[in-house]
Amino acid sequence: LNGGKIVNMVHVDDIIAATAAVLALPADAERGVRMNIGGHDFKLRELMAHCRHVATPEVMDSDDPNSKLVSSNYLLNRVLPPGFAFKEPFLAPVPYAVTK
Repeated sequence: LNGGKIVNMVHVDDIIAATAAVLALPADAERGVRMNIGGHDFKLRELMAHCRHVATPEVMDSDDPNSKLVSSNYLLNRVLPPGFAFKEPFLAPVPYAVTK
């Protein structure tokens, strides 16, 4: 595991809202355009800390060159209603610690 890996997280409600917005477009709009739903991005170490995962020796703390950041800019700027914001991850604490 690499704690520096970038992770994208999208709430199910955001996926539903984006899908509904695309389906509501006129039939000739946005044809053949690939749209990503990326939501928020953060480092794997942040997810592990939020989940209270026990740190393991193999977790590195450097940037992961295999990470990829998924951008939702096209969807946000051209399809979803003005002011739309993805739900924030990590609002509710995890009720228990994750162990190996």
